[in-house]
Amino acid sequence: MNNLTALRYSIDRNALRMTVQTLKDLTDRPPAGSNRLVLFAHYDPQDEVDEYVRFYLEKLKEIGSVIIFVSGSPNLKQEAAASIASLCAGIYTCNSLSLDFGSWNLAWQQMQKKGWNLGWFDQCIFANDSVYGPLFNLSEMFSQFVGADMYGVTENMEYFSHLQSYFLVWDIHPATQKFIEGFWRDFRYIVDKNELIKCCELGISARARECGLRQKAYISDSAARTAAEKFQDHEHSEEIKGRDVNNTLYLWDTLISHLRCPFLKAEVPRRNRYGSVKIRDLSAFLNTWTDYDQQLIVGNLERLGLTQNYGCDGRAVHRELSAGVGMKAEEF
Repeated sequence: MNNLTALRYSIDRNALRMTVQTLKDLTDRPPAGSNRLVLFAHYDPQDEVDEYVRFYLEKLKEIGSVIIFVSGSPNLKQEAAASIASLCAGIYTCNSLSLDFGSWNLAWQQMQKKGWNLGWFDQCIFANDSVYGPLFNLSEMFSQFVGADMYGVTENMEYFSHLQSYFLVWDIHPATQKFIEGFWRDFRYIVDKNELIKCCELGISARARECGLRQKAYISDSAARTAAEKFQDHEHSEEIKGRDVNNTLYLWDTLISHLRCPFLKAEVPRRNRYGSVKIRDLSAFLNTWTDYDQQLIVGNLERLGLTQNYGCDGRAVHRELSAGVGMKAEEF
C-alpha cells in the first residue's frame, strides 16, 4: 500500500488525500503576531500526545510561533488533539509514510490549500517530537541564529556535513522562500528508510548548499569534539576519536552541560543502544545543568514501557530518575 501511495503521489502531487483526520483546520489567515511558522511532525504508538510534547509546543508558542501539527498516528485520539488545540493553528493526522518529511509535506500542503504565504513569516521551522526539551530557553539559541540562511541545532559529519533535521530553521527572504517552495514542489514520498535519509535528511542540506544558502549549526561538530576532548575518560572517547559519529547520541551529556544544547534525543533514554552508563543518572544530571522537569521523561518512558532499556528493573529506574541519585555533575 505504501509503495502504491508513493507512486500515486509522484503522479498527482496531492498529499491532501493522505489526511486521515482533520482535528483542527487552519483558518484563512494565521493568528496575528505570529512571526514564526512551525511545521511539527508527531508520532505516538498509543495515539496520544505526551506531556513532553505539549511542553515543547508551549515553548514554541512562547517565541511567537504558529504551529501546524501533523501526526503520523492516523488514529490520534480526539482528546489528545484537544489538549493541544490552543497551541496549534492546525491539527491533522496521516498514515505514516516518509516519516517526518511526509508529515511536514502534508502540513505544507494544508497551508497551501488555505492560501498561506511563507512570506508572511520571518522564519520557518521544521521540528519533530524525537527530542525532549527545550532544556533551556529557546531565545538563547535563536540569538545565535544570525549570519546565515539556514540553521540547525547540531551538525552531523556522518557521510558529509549536514544539519540534523529534528530542528531546522530558515530566515525567510526571497532566496530561502524559493528554496523551501522548490523543495516541497519536488518532494517525493519514499518508502525505503535508507533512501529517505539520503534524499531528505542528508539531501536537504546538500540541496541548500547547492543553492548557495549559508548554513550554520548552533553546535558544530568541531565545537562538540573540542568540548569532549576535555574529558579523556568520557565513556565514548574511543568511538569519537576513531570516526565521525552522531554527537547527539554519543556526546549527549557534553552537548547539554558544556554547550547548552536545548534538546536531548529521546532515543538516548528510550533505547540506550550505545550502552551509556551515565544515562542511569539522567535526573541528577538534568537537575544540575538545567531546569527541565525530568518527570516529563519519566512519564513518557513509563507509558511506553521502555524503562527496561536501562538494564535494570523499572522500579529502580524510576527511583533513580525521580530522586536524582547518581553521578556528580563534574563526572560528566
